[in-house]
Amino acid sequence: TLVNPQELISQAALHGTTTFMVDPHEAANVSGTDGIDYILEQTKNSPAHVYVMMASCVPATPIDDNGFRLTAKEMAPYLENRRVLGLGEVMDVQSVINGDPEMNKKLELFNGKVKDGHAPDVPDLDLAAYVMAGVTTDHEGTTYEYVMRERAMGMTCHIREGSAARNLEMIVKGIVENNTN
Repeated sequence: TLVNPQELISQAALHGTTTFMVDPHEAANVSGTDGIDYILEQTKNSPAHVYVMMASCVPATPIDDNGFRLTAKEMAPYLENRRVLGLGEVMDVQSVINGDPEMNKKLELFNGKVKDGHAPDVPDLDLAAYVMAGVTTDHEGTTYEYVMRERAMGMTCHIREGSAARNLEMIVKGIVENNTN
């Protein structure tokens, strides 16, 4: 957007947006907890409600190299912030299903809170392990069939429709054609 969070939210609020769910993944990748603190500070007096899902994978995978490595220990103090609702976009599926100790600490830290997923086309057994680890949502479903597999395992599936992903028509068509409720 090329504007700071406060300006973005102020402008969107003028057009009727009342609530934002923010995952400060990129801010944390670049500057760690300073980036998360910046987002929280910039949005604390916003004209809309702004909630944060803690960036779960900084870096995205163990082989990625970026400006910061966010651990469960660094995440723990944020649980005291009423605007931090859960763990955002758990995109390192392999660390989850392979029981990586640091990932397990993050998942355990957020017990009782939402753990957002990021699981594109994950095979059934791996998806089952991912769900059993406590990941409760996913926004990566691109087909009706995949979304139904996720739903059968207990996940809440978010349908994306925007400039980067257009999944609404295909998924809703499947829901209507199959009389899914």
